[in-house]
Amino acid sequence: MFSSSLRQRKEWSPALTLFAKAPSAWKETNLPHHDLEFTIHYSTSHLSTFRMLLISAGQADADGHDAMSFMKFQLRMLDYGGVSVMPLSTAGQLIPQLDALQNQALAGMKRVAQVNSRAAQKDLLRHCVSGPPLSVKQVDILLSTVGNLRELAGMVQSQEGQDGICQILGAADGRSLITYFADGPRRTWCQAEQGSSQV
Repeated sequence: MFSSSLRQRKEWSPALTLFAKAPSAWKETNLPHHDLEFTIHYSTSHLSTFRMLLISAGQADADGHDAMSFMKFQLRMLDYGGVSVMPLSTAGQLIPQLDALQNQALAGMKRVAQVNSRAAQKDLLRHCVSGPPLSVKQVDILLSTVGNLRELAGMVQSQEGQDGICQILGAADGRSLITYFADGPRRTWCQAEQGSSQV
């Protein structure tokens, strides 16, 4: 969305023309505290909203020296660590820069999601044993050999796969993991049931 107030600022009129032609939908609306706003949906439950102010050289007291004005503006913004500055030499660069920003933000969040997913998988795998949890180092070595938990569960189904697991983790930890994948959850449930019937 872009603010209707931009229509009263002639230095941004080239950008208004581009908003109308842009493949991404930019709607005109009343934004009382900022000039631009867009939301990026990373998944059904995660999103980020970006809000931007457009400042021209005239507003920043450029006095005809755009580079010097921008440098002074950057120095003033050092007090606001969470605020990013995106320089444009012309208003016509605004739409391509916004598209690039959205693409970078989306790609960055996908990378973060992949890292978080891998970390969750590693933590889960540490506890996929019938005894004490595996060490982080053991899990790292195991995941460098198999791609994911599904592949690991497949290895348990063959003697060759089981031998490979024991070779990677050592005999005791390897058997512990194999037992868990073979019948760990069933066994735990039966033990809990037997314990409750004895009370």
